[in-house]
Amino acid sequence: MFGRDPEEFWELLADCQRVEFCVGVRKASEWPGADYVISADVQLIHKLLSKIEHWKYNRVRSATKGDGEDECGAWVGDGGEDNGVRIPHLLSDLHWAKAPGRYARQDDPGADWERICRRAQKVYQTPSRHEDNRALAATGSIKVNPVVELMLATTFRARPFGVPEAGTSAIQRRCPLFFAFRPNDPQPPSCCGGSWLVTADESTSPGIYCERDDRRWHYSPCDQDHDAAFLFYGNKRPSGLVEVACGGFSARATELMAKHLDRITSRLGSPQYFGPELMLGLYVIEFTRRRAARDCEESHNELDWDFKVVPVGKAAIQRRLETRRSLQGMGKRKGRQEPSRRSTKRVAAGAQGSSWLHVCGTCAPLLSCGWQAGSMPHVGRPPSKE
Repeated sequence: MFGRDPEEFWELLADCQRVEFCVGVRKASEWPGADYVISADVQLIHKLLSKIEHWKYNRVRSATKGDGEDECGAWVGDGGEDNGVRIPHLLSDLHWAKAPGRYARQDDPGADWERICRRAQKVYQTPSRHEDNRALAATGSIKVNPVVELMLATTFRARPFGVPEAGTSAIQRRCPLFFAFRPNDPQPPSCCGGSWLVTADESTSPGIYCERDDRRWHYSPCDQDHDAAFLFYGNKRPSGLVEVACGGFSARATELMAKHLDRITSRLGSPQYFGPELMLGLYVIEFTRRRAARDCEESHNELDWDFKVVPVGKAAIQRRLETRRSLQGMGKRKGRQEPSRRSTKRVAAGAQGSSWLHVCGTCAPLLSCGWQAGSMPHVGRPPSKE
């Protein structure tokens, strides 16, 4: 479908009767009891919603346009008389996901980390998604929206909110997309984000990395004159569920993505993976400030920025998804038991003491991908003895 016309990305969403949007929110310390949302995320949601409605309207109008209508589908008869065409209404809702704290670190995500994971899981499995022809669209990166983490982890059979072991090489990462955090960024535990890509002994330059077909990782930087965003979509055919995750590495990149969204989607090309149960596309969008605008200290004007769409390697995606299908087949043949609903495992943490790996009932459903209960990380302070 997407190979014939890149703009059928919008057709896929326009076919959905309901679209659920999800945005990350943070507590406002100066306003007790209040939450705030990054304005760029709201702009991106608005652009997605208006574009989906536009496609629904134009599709019906083009199929029913008569002699009494102009090229835009407006009725030009006597007194604006209605021709009786009914435009299907898009059902939509907005959910919030609690964002990781500003000072979250992978070894100490904060006291409310379990509550953050629980809320994200609730949104990801919202009851309205049990309807036919529905979609879930999450905006923002993993730094602000944990539902994005769940989408990528579920798709690529990774541990959601899990940190790879120190000896894990880049090619062994289950997700072919990686967010390299800046020192002052929130740094929640993540299967596709952190401060290092290759080895824990070497820091990685901030930005977004994606694996190419030659198994090398392409780097899209984030600095004064460069920025990066990502776009993920998946069509889970048996259930009819469409998942979309998109956003920038920074708020600036998210805003630029919203302003360039029409042109970006027109350059996606074919999705990288077609399977009997899944169709998937994953892309990085690179933004580069034009030389004439580099004297400006800060510019969010889309005319000052050029962009380039970088598809994640087809082989990189296929290798991970085909491995996933093989493991699922092995699990069915062996009759693997369901993981326990609650499990706590204490692990050594060197000379400084101990940390805990904990699985609560909320996150236990995520273990259905085959990971053992003790490997689901809620990394943080040890449980209270009280």
